[in-house]
Amino acid sequence: MNKKMEEEENRRVALEDRVMILEGAIKNNKKRIDNITDIMRDIMRDMNSLSDNKDIKREIKEIKEDIWSLRHEGSNMSAELEKLGSAHLEQMKRIKDKITNNQIRPITQFNGRGPLRKGLQKQRVLMPLTKGERDIISID
Repeated sequence: MNKKMEEEENRRVALEDRVMILEGAIKNNKKRIDNITDIMRDIMRDMNSLSDNKDIKREIKEIKEDIWSLRHEGSNMSAELEKLGSAHLEQMKRIKDKITNNQIRPITQFNGRGPLRKGLQKQRVLMPLTKGERDIISID
């Protein structure tokens, strides 16, 4: 796998992890809205860079606008905000599934001794977490 494909695969894995972290943050309702919107923004950025589909890009842009309006309205999570965050989460999950299912990559990865064989597991490399994600993980 060349470097660009490997980097894309890493971002795809990180995207899935960030969506799970966001889901936990919204359910627990423990963090400030700016931390949650930071995670949402990172997810949107990853989705935007991983997809060329115009419909997906339009959906992402709509979510981004909602996120910024939420961020400027208040700093603490409320019931209305939780409901809106959950709706965005479902939309993000749909977009993530479209991105990850439409762009299937070959599983061959090189580990220094040649391509991985059937019995060896593929390594999973995660992108570094953002500050908002680290805060949420540390509270739980």
